[in-house]
Amino acid sequence: MKTNIAQTISNLMHPMLMATYAMLFICIYTPMQILPNSARLVLIGKVVAFTFAIPLLTIAILYKMKVVGHWALRNRKDRALPLLINFVAYMICLFVLTSHRLLPMWVLATFRGSAAIALIAWIVSFWWKISGHALANAGFLAVVWVYFTVFGKGFVPFYYPMLFTILLGLVCSARVYLGRHTLAQVYVGSVVGLATMLAFFIL
Repeated sequence: MKTNIAQTISNLMHPMLMATYAMLFICIYTPMQILPNSARLVLIGKVVAFTFAIPLLTIAILYKMKVVGHWALRNRKDRALPLLINFVAYMICLFVLTSHRLLPMWVLATFRGSAAIALIAWIVSFWWKISGHALANAGFLAVVWVYFTVFGKGFVPFYYPMLFTILLGLVCSARVYLGRHTLAQVYVGSVVGLATMLAFFIL
């Protein structure tokens, strides 16, 4: 039972879903909510295509071709190529979003930070198995906290930052419980993910 719960949390908060969740959050709980529904759907669709569908399809193809040993990339050595492709997909997504000249800088900062987190995951994978779940979820947590701080009441519900802080803890605990990562790997991933995303907002 506990294993099923941990696996469900891991699946729902998968790193490839974090950019989609971030764009959903932006379109619902920030001033971007004033955009027409059609415009918001287009933005969300582009993010889903480039940060979820393409990386997922790539991993499926690499697994089918036996380039990677497991579709979940459990072996550190299997991660390099998929993570590089993931980073490239994030950069393309960022380029596509930048072409929407009306998007404010704070929205683009979210996806610049996400691309940087993807790059860090790729680089670190050559030496160490850092937790991608911790990296991505901590980056998303930073987005929620920053937008709550900036926009406050009227946009972001007051309990969301605390909810996602608890959720980050659950995700990291689930990864350790499932034996996918050590405490050090999820701790470092959380700190690096938070610091990276916050750095892009500050800059």
